[in-house]
Amino acid sequence: MKGKLEIDKVLNNIVACVEMGGGIAGVYTAVWSAVTNLSWLGLLVYSLVALLFSVSFMSGYLLYCGKKAGYQLSVLCQAIQIPSIATNNFLYMFFSGFEMKYLMPLKANAEPLFGFYAGGNFQFRYGSISINDAGFMDVAGFNLFAFFCLTLLIATRLRPKTG
Repeated sequence: MKGKLEIDKVLNNIVACVEMGGGIAGVYTAVWSAVTNLSWLGLLVYSLVALLFSVSFMSGYLLYCGKKAGYQLSVLCQAIQIPSIATNNFLYMFFSGFEMKYLMPLKANAEPLFGFYAGGNFQFRYGSISINDAGFMDVAGFNLFAFFCLTLLIATRLRPKTG
């Protein structure tokens, strides 16, 4: 049974390191964006984005330290990274660490998109969005990597700890 517990710790530590790395990359990107787009509104928006990525870093750190709050934050962090949607009136995409995204077009006769990304990205818009803003429109998808990490977190937590 000790071997299973050690494997659980290693799997949780891998998820933790991905969250910490994604948090650092996301904070760096947010700070860089704030510096290059100086305005009060931009500073406020990028500060909130940096805060979101800071939570990703902290959840990874606490998970790595074996804290219960780390597990809870990590589950939340992974869950909010799973869905992605982009339409003419709404856009939500977030990942911290790695993203293996599968996007399904919501319109007929369009090909699905698949991509792998590293770092951090957060996009949220409500209202009219032009195609140039998002690069594509009318897609819904999910982050397979975040789903896998969430499944690992839950599976290692639900596994019996005693023989």
